Amino acid sequence: MSDAKIRIPKFFHELFGSEQLKSELALVIFFTVFSASVVGVLTIDYWVALKWYQQLVLFLLYIDIAGGVIANLTVGTDIHYHKSPAAR
Repeated sequence: MSDAKIRIPKFFHELFGSEQLKSELALVIFFTVFSASVVGVLTIDYWVALKWYQQLVLFLLYIDIAGGVIANLTVGTDIHYHKSPAAR
């Protein structure tokens, strides 16, 4: 039984490619949320000392980097960068 593919909106092609397997997309989302939660809990003292807008920027940067790291290991992203080597 093959895993179904999901078409990805153009805005997210750099991260996920044009198509992504449901299981890989779920894995990327799970890893990103889980790792953000773990890092947030382990560094709560640092976060409390920041202003709200600094927390927001740091959180968005973390989500972008953590999601990108795991997304680069997926087939959909690999195919996208194989077709567009200049974007890599």
